[in-house]
Parts: sequence; C-alpha cells; structure tokens
Amino acid sequence: MSSGIDYEFIRAILERLDKEYPARVAKPWGDESDDVKIVRHLSYLVEHGLILASITTDKRGNYNISRVQITPKGIDFLLPDGRLSALTAPMIRIAPDSLSTLIDAVMEARNVSSEERSLIKKALRIAGTEGLTTIVRRLIETGLDSTTDLLSLFRLP
Repeated sequence: MSSGIDYEFIRAILERLDKEYPARVAKPWGDESDDVKIVRHLSYLVEHGLILASITTDKRGNYNISRVQITPKGIDFLLPDGRLSALTAPMIRIAPDSLSTLIDAVMEARNVSSEERSLIKKALRIAGTEGLTTIVRRLIETGLDSTTDLLSLFRLP
C-alpha cells in the first residue's frame, strides 16, 4: 500500500528552502503543476514540523500557498547526523495495554498458573503508569543481569 508521499519531491523542496534560509520562498516545489500533490506534500512537511507554510483555499476551492520557510528541524533533517535534532533522545512508547498483553503472553508460554496470572494482571492494572515504568525498568535490569541470555538473543558470539 502506497502512502502517496514522494520522498524525492520532499527532499527537493527542503533543499530549495534550505538554500534560501531564513527567507520565505514563493514556489519551492519548482515546476510541479499538480496542486493536489503540492498541497499534500507541503501539508505533510508542516505536520512534521519541517517547514512553515500558509495553505488556504479560496471560495472556488483553489489553493493559496504562501510564506513557505524551512524550520531548524527541517535543516537538521537534511543533515546526515541530524545536528541539534539528534540531541533529543529517542523515546520508545509502549501502551500499558500492550505491555500487559505481552506479559500475559509470556506467562502463558511459560505455563504460569491461571491463578498467578490473574494476580499479576490485577497488580499491573493497579500499578498505573509509574508502576509499569518501574516494572519495565526492573525487567530490563533482570535481562541485562543475564548477559549470556542477552547475547544469544542478539545471536552474538
């Protein structure tokens, strides 16, 4: 399934804007004449915080695009090392329901009795977000304490 996003087109827009930074550019999409494609891609870039742009429609449904400017995040995106954007640590988010489902699946695979599983599920519901954070941290620490198992997980010698 295609998302309809042309990443080469996006890169070309960002590179044109980068050359003119901090100026605002009237037509960074070059010779592209497909208004739907232009608006779709500019909207995508705006939603990701890579550009600033004013996109409106008139009474006839024609698009008006103005004040297109690359953001610092857009400039960083073009660079291989991510520059300042790379300073923010990546965040991994796991929904509490997903975590509970995962823990339950592991308990079932290890033949934990249904009574014990029920107690653990209840404890997970009561724990809340902070409690789940602590549980995940301890599970990771326990996994790291067993480096031979960890190495086999990554299939390292």
